[in-house]
Amino acid sequence: MTDAETLPLRRKLALAREIVTAYVRARWLLRRHDLPHVLRQLRNPPRGPRPVAAISDERLARAVRRTLRTLPADSRCLMQSLVLTRLLARRGRSAVLVIGVSPAGTFTAHAWVEREGLPLLPTHEREFSRLTEL
Repeated sequence: MTDAETLPLRRKLALAREIVTAYVRARWLLRRHDLPHVLRQLRNPPRGPRPVAAISDERLARAVRRTLRTLPADSRCLMQSLVLTRLLARRGRSAVLVIGVSPAGTFTAHAWVEREGLPLLPTHEREFSRLTEL
């Protein structure tokens, strides 16, 4: 299936359920552990139902952003990045979580995911300098 093709409703619902499940897991872990531990756990998902297949990295990232925006929950960049990392790991794809900071003015931070050097979530490169990769 290419990105131009539309997923059937059943697959869209399965993907939304997978995103929400990953979100709940990430929130639960973040309340109890530091970020490196959370990432290790999210990158080693348990075996379970096969995820919705044949979705490109970019399309998966868009689905995460769209789905989390509709929830009455924390949908900021770090949560989007953690959820996307989990979904990519379930599909056997490695990714890097990048943390950037604002180099001037009031301290602000931003997180995004890169795969093979390409950002999958907005980087806001003009506003944030790369601090670390996890």
